[in-house]
Amino acid sequence: MPDLPVFIAAQNPSWFDVPLDEKEASLVGEYHGWQGPALEKVKLQENRSITEWGIIPIPGKWRLAKGFLVVWIPETNGLYFSRLSRFGHFYGDVPLRRIRNIPSAPKKLEIVKAVYGGKDRWHDVASLLDSRIVGNRLNFGVNNLSTGFDPAPGIIKSLRVKYRLDEVEFDEEIKENSFFCVQKLEKSNCHLPVVRSSTMPNLRYRIVTFFMDNTMEVAKIQKKVFDKFGYRIDQVKTFMKHGIAIDDYLSGHGHEFDHLVLFDVDSIPLHEDAIPTILSNIAMEDRIVGAAAQSNHISEDHPFAGMSCFGLPLRLWDDLGRPSFRSSDRSDTGEELTWASEEDGIGVALMWPGAIESPKWKLSKDRTVGLGTSFVSEDGIPLAYHAFECRFGYQRFVRKCEEIVSGKNSGEQR
Repeated sequence: MPDLPVFIAAQNPSWFDVPLDEKEASLVGEYHGWQGPALEKVKLQENRSITEWGIIPIPGKWRLAKGFLVVWIPETNGLYFSRLSRFGHFYGDVPLRRIRNIPSAPKKLEIVKAVYGGKDRWHDVASLLDSRIVGNRLNFGVNNLSTGFDPAPGIIKSLRVKYRLDEVEFDEEIKENSFFCVQKLEKSNCHLPVVRSSTMPNLRYRIVTFFMDNTMEVAKIQKKVFDKFGYRIDQVKTFMKHGIAIDDYLSGHGHEFDHLVLFDVDSIPLHEDAIPTILSNIAMEDRIVGAAAQSNHISEDHPFAGMSCFGLPLRLWDDLGRPSFRSSDRSDTGEELTWASEEDGIGVALMWPGAIESPKWKLSKDRTVGLGTSFVSEDGIPLAYHAFECRFGYQRFVRKCEEIVSGKNSGEQR
């Protein structure tokens, strides 16, 4: 949950009745922008009323606080917020978010000591755990994949950790393949593991990719891989930017299916279980899932579910207020869906890089991504491959597709 005065607003509606300050007065007026796939408008009035907003019941009241626009709907006691963009406005740039659950403020969490291993072989992971703390909350899967190594091969391992909550110290030991959770939300807002599944859920779903004139040949070789695994893919020719194309597709076809799976044109499944895994993770757990991505041109500390391989339950998308896939001041293509999930306390499942043919970009504090990246499940099974930058040459992608179609790719093996 972001740092904003939602707690005060939820408990004291009169918080919205103070006179407008100078900054708020400058925001009074009509705004036009995209809310989900629909073009809508909104009016912020001098009397703090808000009218004509597309996705929320009206009338409501608004207030600016710490760079956030906070909106309260008295009729339903609903609370919403939006971040102020660097351009000085909210609508279209940063969509309004509904706040469904307002958790109590967590105590200050500090990792004092943490080691992972077994018998006489232990490795310090205190800094790793510290880097995974989000809003003084921690949900950490204890295994070799999450720690990045196996300090004691052949031995059942555990995590031994000492931590403080508001200066009170605690000691815990957590066995391997369990979760270490401190002050966990009812629905965790940290990154969750993508658990592999070979069971194909009985769902109304669609696999979609978008291509342009300069990637037509790439789309043809991509389809051969999906044919190999027996999955139909809807390949859509477009002249629009990726996020706009996705919004447009959902606007016209979203009623035809319940679950959406997206692949970039130079991205493919590496295993016949990839599609069942994605569908199981989004449908059974009701969350988004994607290949871990990072918009380094915007931020260096917000890994999100990227569009190279992405799954979304449309019911969840609707519940989040139908956030747009367009890029914004704070988001790359599709990143708004991760922001929306995190801000509503919903876990986001990420597939992290396994093998990387040519490392190129920073993904997180201790991870990179690059040309020819294979994204894996929690147990390290390759699920999806993204060549990246196929517009500059797609030989790398063609070579990988041919390996899979011919049965020579190791990612296809069980």
